[in-house]
Amino acid sequence: MAGGTLADQLYKLQRENSHCTSLTWKQRLNICIGAGRGLDYLHTGHGVIHRDVKASNILLDENLVAKVSDFGLAKHENRSTSQSHISTKVKGTKGYLDAHYMSTGKLTRKSDTYAFGVVLLESILMWRPAVDLMLPGGNRTPDFLTQDGSRKAQTIR
Repeated sequence: MAGGTLADQLYKLQRENSHCTSLTWKQRLNICIGAGRGLDYLHTGHGVIHRDVKASNILLDENLVAKVSDFGLAKHENRSTSQSHISTKVKGTKGYLDAHYMSTGKLTRKSDTYAFGVVLLESILMWRPAVDLMLPGGNRTPDFLTQDGSRKAQTIR
């Protein structure tokens, strides 16, 4: 799409050695609201759990209108049963996966909601989620990297 991805827009100037984003606060807010509405539509309108919500899977058109993309890992809820989750092999992008899903393999809409929360933090703070792969089982919550690549905060608890 003409506007690239949210990740492209958030980190475009970082690659150009600038410390400012090309997106205003209001644009970032509107993009996040649009992406949130898209996830709500998937969850409530169609029973789809995305499983890979992240800034690089939010496409932007020429007017910076957000479109949730990349449904390669998506699962469809079976609404005809009373089952509260889908048991599945854990898939998605580290740093955006919630601890419950990672430890149990039980997928719910809450997994997408957690990942979207990481996207919100990423959009507000302008920091990439980082994962310490040396921790046993991988990190369950992301640290964030500053624009110069250094860690800015301890793991969010």
